[in-house]
Amino acid sequence: MRRNDPSAATDSLTVVDTIAAELRADIRNGVLRPGDPIRQDVIAKRHGTSRIPVREALRELSSEGRVVIRPNAGARVAELNLADLREVYLLRERLEPFAAGIAVSRLDEQAIAKIAHVLEDLTAMHTGDAHFHELDLEFHHLIYQACDMPRLVRMIESLWETSQQYRNVYSWLPGEQRLEVSHLEHRLILDAIRRSSPEDVSALVALHIRRTRLTFESMPQLLPQAGG
Repeated sequence: MRRNDPSAATDSLTVVDTIAAELRADIRNGVLRPGDPIRQDVIAKRHGTSRIPVREALRELSSEGRVVIRPNAGARVAELNLADLREVYLLRERLEPFAAGIAVSRLDEQAIAKIAHVLEDLTAMHTGDAHFHELDLEFHHLIYQACDMPRLVRMIESLWETSQQYRNVYSWLPGEQRLEVSHLEHRLILDAIRRSSPEDVSALVALHIRRTRLTFESMPQLLPQAGG
C-alpha cells in the first residue's frame, strides 16, 4: 500500500464506518447487550480486515459513550446506569419540546397526514413488534425535522441513539396500560399539532419523555447506579 494513496485512505474509512454502523445497530437492537464483550478478532474476520479499523470503530463508539475500552481487558458494551439515563432524558426533555414547538407552524396538511398515518400504524402495534421502535421514532422525527434546524435535529437523533438501550429495557417491562398511555400521548400531540398550538405540543412532548425517566427513577433496581 502506498502511504499517500488517497483511495486506500477512503477504503479504510469506509470499513471503519461500516463496522461502527454495524456495532451501533447491534447495540441499539439488543444483539449486543450492556456489559457484553466485543471480540475484535471476530469482527475483523467477518469484515475481512485487520484489527486496525475495528479498533478505530471502537474508539469512535467509545467517544459516543456506547463502548468502554479498558487496557488489557478489551472492549465491552457500556453498562447502563441511572445517572446516565437522567442526563440523556433531561436533555431530551428540553431539546425535543423546543423542536416540536417550532415545527408546529411549519407542518402543512400533507405532512400532518403523513404523521397521522404513521401513528395509525404505530397504535396497532405492541412494544414487542419488530418495527415498533422504528415507527415510534419516525412519528417524532416527522415532527422535529419540520423545525428546519438541522443541527438541533442531529443532536436529538444522537440522544435517541444513546437512549435506545434504555428504551429496550423499558419495553421489556410488563403492562399494556403503559403502552396505552403512550398511544394516548401520541394522539394528544397530533391533536395539538392540528390545533396549531405550539405550547401544547411542547408541553405534551416533554410529558411524554419525562414519563419514561420517572418510571426508571421509581424502579431503580432496573439500572445500577454509576460506579456500582
